[in-house]
Amino acid sequence: RGAVTLRFIGDLTALRRWVSLGLARLLVGGVVIFLALTALAVIQPMVALAVGAGVATAALFGLGLGNRLENTTREVRRRRGRLAALLTDRLAHLHLVQAFGQERREAERFKDLSRRLKAAFITRARAIGLLRALADAGAATASLCALLVGAQLVVLGVASPGVVVAAMLVAGILAPRLQELGRIYEYWTAATIAREKQ
Repeated sequence: RGAVTLRFIGDLTALRRWVSLGLARLLVGGVVIFLALTALAVIQPMVALAVGAGVATAALFGLGLGNRLENTTREVRRRRGRLAALLTDRLAHLHLVQAFGQERREAERFKDLSRRLKAAFITRARAIGLLRALADAGAATASLCALLVGAQLVVLGVASPGVVVAAMLVAGILAPRLQELGRIYEYWTAATIAREKQ
């Protein structure tokens, strides 16, 4: 009942998402990012350095948002547990609620907890949206760094336009994997909190 039900539904779902979606994407994304940066280093080391710096900066900002995401995820879980506990308790003792004429009072309590849960979900969605926007910005920054540094190298005569085009293509391979990093962190946070409560 209540929080125990939440563990079987919410926590196991969070763990399943981490294993099936987060961990798999992390492994594939990590390999692709490593190979793409290696290819960039072979094509043009300066471009690889600039793209790597852009990726690292986005990752650091993402880690900085981690506390906010963790706090909002904990709040959602706590409020969902309270709502589940109230609901299962009142359903089990529905005859008492009806006998004492407390239907309206319990309905108002349920609505109040539902509103608070909704507000917690909205706050969490904002944190997730910010993290995903940062991942998208990191992907765009990687391509922009490759273009700007490559153009500067062409102007200086260090690299040819073909090298810059090749670097841009490799940076384009990085973009989808960088965009997935926000989702991976979201799954990992939810799974970590779920494991703590087991």
